[in-house]
Amino acid sequence: MELVFTLKYAPDGTLLWQKTWGGDRYSGGRAIALAGTVVYVTGFVQNSYGKEALLLLKYDTDGNYLDLKSLSATYQQMDGFAISLDDTGNIFITGRTTDTATGYDDLLIVKYSSSMVFQWQRQWGNDNDDVGYAVCHDAGGDIYVAGRAWGGGLGGYDVVLMKVSSSGSAVWKKIWGGDTHDETFGMAIDGVGNLYLIGGTYGFGTGMYEGLLLKFNSCGLCLWARTWGIGTADDRLRAITLGSDNILTIAGWDPQANGIWGDASAGVTQATSVDLVDAAGTDYVPTGADSTPVGTLGTPSGIQDTGGGGDDILVIQGIRGRG
Repeated sequence: MELVFTLKYAPDGTLLWQKTWGGDRYSGGRAIALAGTVVYVTGFVQNSYGKEALLLLKYDTDGNYLDLKSLSATYQQMDGFAISLDDTGNIFITGRTTDTATGYDDLLIVKYSSSMVFQWQRQWGNDNDDVGYAVCHDAGGDIYVAGRAWGGGLGGYDVVLMKVSSSGSAVWKKIWGGDTHDETFGMAIDGVGNLYLIGGTYGFGTGMYEGLLLKFNSCGLCLWARTWGIGTADDRLRAITLGSDNILTIAGWDPQANGIWGDASAGVTQATSVDLVDAAGTDYVPTGADSTPVGTLGTPSGIQDTGGGGDDILVIQGIRGRG
């Protein structure tokens, strides 16, 4: 049976604790966020109808279980793929939920208070699958959600980025893409509200799947777009962070580390076809137990090099934000 699995390591790589949560139904963790001495994990747990329900777990930084919540929508899927905490501890989760009218996935946004009290849930989607993969917040309390959307008019899946108020109202929604598939999986925000989105695209350059890096300002204007790839194989970029020195660090996987950055010119449109609407999930406490698994800390076999011989972990650092 699959369980939510959470690990804590020291800066030197020492395993400090390991915890699992789950019951007699499948569950899994997809994203984690920290707030002082509190750890939040989001993901899914299977509901009584065999569908995935959104899951939120709360631990302290010593690994002690504190609280648990879930959103379930009977015959619909509800998943949490990313989580962010604002400066007052409010919890924002994005992911997916089933649209009962179309049967496709809609992008889902959920808010809980710092004490795990449910606040609101919203969904957004067109006439195909739309999913939220990244969420962050600015100093004013607004949140930004990014992922992929079908039917934006630019071709295939497109990058969707929206700004949402703390009360759950859409401020603006943007679609970015070329004539094939474009999507984003991670996002970072700098001190002046610029947004950096990481993902992938088939629409530019070599015809292979290339890494994608976008920069938007807080008004939804795309400032620049870059692709990254080696030209002869698919390149995957999945995560991004922004340091205090405004240097971006990007992670993914790739067969080689000798890729190059290129410019990507694509369309940007206002996503006005649909608006945020209330989602249909019910807040409840799922059945499951916190436990301490028995695991062994090991050291994988690998070396740091420029790649070759299959996909390797890729880390890129040195791109300056605010530029």
